[in-house]
Amino acid sequence: MVGGTISAPHHTEHGALHHAPVGKLATSLRRRHAAAHSGRKWQMVLLVAGLVGVVAGLVALSGQSSSELNATDLVKQIEHSSEGVAPSRHVFGGLLTVERSNNQVAVTAQDIPPKVCVLAAWELARKGLVVINGVTPNRISAAKLSELCNDQDTAKLTWVVKPQG
Repeated sequence: MVGGTISAPHHTEHGALHHAPVGKLATSLRRRHAAAHSGRKWQMVLLVAGLVGVVAGLVALSGQSSSELNATDLVKQIEHSSEGVAPSRHVFGGLLTVERSNNQVAVTAQDIPPKVCVLAAWELARKGLVVINGVTPNRISAAKLSELCNDQDTAKLTWVVKPQG
């Protein structure tokens, strides 16, 4: 005890050890505890925000699978149209036309979303020739299809059926 006040050793900001009254020491410890608690709150907030981000990413990926289903629907519709009478509109509402010349059949779908264009072109390229926005790619790759399909807001995809035999 110094001058009737209880004191306890305490480190200053500069690392020096001095005796501070216990009341001040308790207040200082409470402030530090509150600051540490506040830091944990921010950690929890950041953790929750991260989890929300992961969930949002998973939702976005699930949206991608619905695009794959729509691309599959479009591919089926294009293939079916090459075998007979085509509807005037495809599953995305754009024009769908069929041209027949000699032994070749070409099906054109207009106003396709770029992401669906890439997926449909990838599938159709294995069964014939694809022309995207007026360009026939020399080599089929995901990067090239993506570049061609994303050249405009919507894409025009023509598929020339590989001749049988």
